[in-house]
Amino acid sequence: GGERSPQDWKEEGNKLKKAGLLTAAKMAYQNGIAAYNTNDSNATPNCIQALHSNLSLVFQKMNLWGEAERHCTLALDIENCAPTPKIYFRRAVSREHMFEEKYSVGDGHDDNNDDV
Repeated sequence: GGERSPQDWKEEGNKLKKAGLLTAAKMAYQNGIAAYNTNDSNATPNCIQALHSNLSLVFQKMNLWGEAERHCTLALDIENCAPTPKIYFRRAVSREHMFEEKYSVGDGHDDNNDDV
């Protein structure tokens, strides 16, 4: 058999993500990105953008906000590919969580508790 294309990996990752199999989906998307980087694959810029974007969503579902943010940025940096608003939104959400984690770890206060 030939090498699997980034598009093949993307479709497999999407199926796994829909089924809630996040670790397997993450690996499929990562394999797709690796295939794109190592082959002279004929994958479109939109395909590689989608791989990074979908991978960022999986990382969000795993609460791995730094990785999610990184893959949003990689998706937005793809040349010849118009970024979709959802990638900017996803990155903003990731950054908000990263900020919260940075500043709320271990201060012992519950900011959501308005009881007097």
